[in-house]
Amino acid sequence: MQDTTDKTLTRDIPNLASPVEGLQSVQAAFCDSLEVLSVAYDQGLPRDTPILTSSPAVLLSGARYIESLEARVPQETFQWAHSKINDFCRTIEIAVRASPDIEPYALVAAQKGIFITPIMLRAASLTEHDYTESRAVLLAEENKSSDQSVFEGPWAELLSSSEKMIILRAPINPTKERSRRGESVTPLLKRLKLAGPERFAYRAVLFFWKMLPRSLSRGEILIIKENELVKETALQLGLRGYGLRRFEGQPNRSNLLAEDIRKTFRRTLSSILREHFQNILIPNAVEHVVEIYFDQIFLEIGQQQEWEQIWEREFSVKSSPHPVAILTNFPNPECFVPLRKYARNAQCLIAGFQHGVSREIGWAMEQFEIIYENIFSDLLIVYNERAKRVALRNQFATECRQIEAVGMPKDYFRICGPRANKQAPPILF
Repeated sequence: MQDTTDKTLTRDIPNLASPVEGLQSVQAAFCDSLEVLSVAYDQGLPRDTPILTSSPAVLLSGARYIESLEARVPQETFQWAHSKINDFCRTIEIAVRASPDIEPYALVAAQKGIFITPIMLRAASLTEHDYTESRAVLLAEENKSSDQSVFEGPWAELLSSSEKMIILRAPINPTKERSRRGESVTPLLKRLKLAGPERFAYRAVLFFWKMLPRSLSRGEILIIKENELVKETALQLGLRGYGLRRFEGQPNRSNLLAEDIRKTFRRTLSSILREHFQNILIPNAVEHVVEIYFDQIFLEIGQQQEWEQIWEREFSVKSSPHPVAILTNFPNPECFVPLRKYARNAQCLIAGFQHGVSREIGWAMEQFEIIYENIFSDLLIVYNERAKRVALRNQFATECRQIEAVGMPKDYFRICGPRANKQAPPILF
């Protein structure tokens, strides 16, 4: 990809005492943050400049000259992209598994097929005019806060080959930004009602077992990722004498991946990615989305190598006794590919729990097989029989066939009322 570092005018807004050069003449601006947009107006962006956004907050702000980027994309394009997710991920997995040098990273590469899809759909909103005419990209100031990604899209990366792009960064106050979207802080009584006694009991049991040695428990339960079903299950196990421990280890976000692995990945997947993306993207956008995909998987593969070392230490002889079970939801492959190997050698059960209720909405559940928990689990706990049927036919899960439908977590009923089937059993243990 062409290096355009010297062609892109980047300005750090807080250090500017006068309007930004070139900002007054841009023909459109990409912005997903109301706070950044306000600063840009103060720095000279004309108020009649078309603002291109994918942010509901910006769209609903009432400001003039706001254009939805999603409105540029036909509904048929969204339908096509989602209908192809499983096939796209499967094609990536097969291609990577066929190459011995990169075979251990097949699931990381395949799962990224889901997470690149929203970026691909955003790129589908771009036209040739966005690359040939002057554009401003208004971004939140870079920091370590996880809030930043909420308020900026991938526009700087997608337009990086344009010679007429201006990037501006401005600080934001995430609390103030979120307050524009509605009530930002839930009242205490509502939070207590939603959390229920189980939430506080779970924390108390966690603290109790943290203070005691492992040898006093019937066996240690290691909790990697939590949701309400995980917490309810862990609480009941903790009350029955099993020690509970949250796993705290995390790899460094380094990207120390060998160059030969990078080249092999590019040689294996570049044509597959281009063929898929060019169905809905203009040529200028295709290469940028390909590069974003590779940047993301190279980072996560580097993390998989670090996770290998973390789990080797966790399950080493020196750290025995080992956990008897692992509870998690939404397992990421860079962590769980090496974990599964060490857990099974130690005869440690991996129990996966269905992630969120989003899969219960429409057909989304059938399209996201690559992120189903039974890819890595020995036991999968889901909400209902429909989810169980989908999990059983998951083409990416070849080993987990023990799947239990247990109903929704208790906090869901506190919000939405009683379950439809009042005779359904409670959470099973």
